[in-house]
Amino acid sequence: MVCILPTCDHTNVLGYEVAVHSQVKMTLLLSAVAVPINTVFGVTCAILIARNEFPGKLVMMSMLDLPFSISPVVTGHSQKLDMPSWSIARSAQH
Repeated sequence: MVCILPTCDHTNVLGYEVAVHSQVKMTLLLSAVAVPINTVFGVTCAILIARNEFPGKLVMMSMLDLPFSISPVVTGHSQKLDMPSWSIARSAQH
């Protein structure tokens, strides 16, 4: 295989920084942990909501629907306004 990207001290054979590999590993690990937990929590909540009437059912349903109501884009913009030093665009300039 011919590598067209330059390599140096901070890169491996493919030209990607070593930090990228650790970030991908962390993402896969967190996904492997979060998916089963969210599956158990989601199925439990769905069964509880569908089969029972209890005080606070509407509040619970509203809390579960909240992530679908608030767009991730709106959340990202609000975080960017609150914490401009964490902005992706700003970190790309440095």
